[in-house]
Amino acid sequence: MFGRPPWLRARLRAIHARDLRLLEPCFEPDFYLLQFDKARFAAMAARDPALHYLLLGHRQGFSPALHFDPRHYRQSSRGVPPGAPYLHYLRTGRSAGREPAPSLALVGTPDRPAALILDHARGGGSTGYLDHYSARLVAEGFRPLRTRRIGARRPLYVIADADGTQRSQLLSKDSADLMASLRVERVVFNHLIDLPPGAFAWAKAWASGLGLEYEVLLHDYYLACPRVNLVDAEGRFCDLPDRACAGCPGGAARQSWRAGANELLTGAVRVSAPSTDLATRLQRVFKDVAIEVWEPEADPATLPARPRLLAGEALHLVILGGLNQPKGYDVVLRLARRIRLTGAPIRLTLLGDSSGARALRREGVAVHGRYAEGQVAELLDQIAPHATFFPAIWPETWSFTLTHVLRHGLFAIAFDIGAIAARLRRLSTGRLLPYALHEDASALLDTLMALRAEFLQDAER
Repeated sequence: MFGRPPWLRARLRAIHARDLRLLEPCFEPDFYLLQFDKARFAAMAARDPALHYLLLGHRQGFSPALHFDPRHYRQSSRGVPPGAPYLHYLRTGRSAGREPAPSLALVGTPDRPAALILDHARGGGSTGYLDHYSARLVAEGFRPLRTRRIGARRPLYVIADADGTQRSQLLSKDSADLMASLRVERVVFNHLIDLPPGAFAWAKAWASGLGLEYEVLLHDYYLACPRVNLVDAEGRFCDLPDRACAGCPGGAARQSWRAGANELLTGAVRVSAPSTDLATRLQRVFKDVAIEVWEPEADPATLPARPRLLAGEALHLVILGGLNQPKGYDVVLRLARRIRLTGAPIRLTLLGDSSGARALRREGVAVHGRYAEGQVAELLDQIAPHATFFPAIWPETWSFTLTHVLRHGLFAIAFDIGAIAARLRRLSTGRLLPYALHEDASALLDTLMALRAEFLQDAER
């Protein structure tokens, strides 16, 4: 499109004139073009960067200005329509006080050495983990310096200076002056996902070349396999087999992948995981690496009571968060279909969104859709479920959602796998279901019906 004749760009500009008038005064073309990892694509976009963003760049997750994080804005602002999120922010977000990006303010006093935290651009629980981990770094004498990764396949980050001024920085061997000015002594790699091949070697060489010690935070299985949740294309969890991944596409390359990851981990001053379950599974692959468990939250002191159902009342289960295949989409869809066909007195509500939301609704699942952070407690009070159901088929590695529902007083039901199961077992609360039930909707429904009968008996006592 941007290699076509100038008259075509002029025509497209005329069509989008209103949006361009709003966008261009706030648009940062030099920053925008930094996000291209291929020079020829950057050169094409440079012919008209603002128009390129309106037509293509927003679909690729590119940021139009230093202060704007499209993923954060969509996650924290309910009701953002499809299209360029920056236009929505310029029209409504500023007046509504919606935050365009997470805060990158320094934590701690200026006389402390800084720990530079390098995150990914996907957000979610692993980024939330940093809110807790920063307190650990402060206790150890560091001044945590959060960054925001720009969603390109290169180490491009937004960094806040000591006075709060934000700058974009492509990290390279030439970053020594910046690191010295910020008094960085340690680097914390929170994730290397979405960086190009060779990221493991780059991370170690970059930090070591600048004389910086580094640590690595583990949140999933990315260092052992590009499939971060170890769920294959057929929806099966492989559980890090000892065999050389012979049956998996790309399995032959896993050995070199893990060798590179092992080099990165063995050079770290500390490797941390949020749960014993994750540490134990990864220890099977990285046998010579000491993996320390650092849990981000304390479990609640007051635990939920078992639900009590009235005679004839349907058991109402809520599933929280975005639902995809590893999170248990197929499990919920098959269960809902079985409930519909049998007329079983069980209701399912998804408090979140899913790419398969239409199919779920057809099977009777109430799909609430995306919600903003801070709304969960209010929405749970409105929905008033009896319990929450965790249908994930991979071993979750912590689950802030579990913490939230336990503090809310909701009984938890989950498959017996991963950190969720380990935490429920440790707390002697909730109900753990045999993992094999995730493949058998009929048996799963029978188990839930038996659990419903228990809750009815509790109410009659």
